[in-house]
Amino acid sequence: MGLNGLNSWSLKINYGESSWQEAISFDCASGSVSGASVQSGPADATAGRFMRADYDYCPGNIIGGVGEVGGSPSGAIIERGSSVDGDLQRFAGGTMICTSNVISGDANIVVGVAFKLATQTWKFLSGFVAAPVVSGGAVSDVANLWFSAGQATTSVSSAVAFAHVSATGGSLQLTSIGRWF
Repeated sequence: MGLNGLNSWSLKINYGESSWQEAISFDCASGSVSGASVQSGPADATAGRFMRADYDYCPGNIIGGVGEVGGSPSGAIIERGSSVDGDLQRFAGGTMICTSNVISGDANIVVGVAFKLATQTWKFLSGFVAAPVVSGGAVSDVANLWFSAGQATTSVSSAVAFAHVSATGGSLQLTSIGRWF
């Protein structure tokens, strides 16, 4: 343990007559840590090794850009975004949740004994790899609206809201949940 003829402090261990291994070393210029007792890279999960902060998740990299390489997540754990079409949360495990902005309209199209809003089309903030599950609900008290989602694709969904009476100013909000990789 010590400088051992170098400018960087290290701890070496002897596991044989003439075999010394550097267990841990601190670089004098940068302060970075290396050695057999320290993770050698982001994928190194060897039991008993010290974890490097730059190879794991911490408050500084939980929220940020999420990516994937060859089916394995890379980058942050959660990515958030928004646009005129709504919001998204993308997770490192491959799940994505998109929420539309409030969609408004008048329930004045007669359908049997009910009334409906004109069919609304919602473009997802980011594409899914397969059609997501779309759900939603009314966000206004106008005429007790109920909602039906149309067939979603990987990039858009349609929706329509119904009411038991003709109503002005009905609004709904949609949520889609699926996989982004």
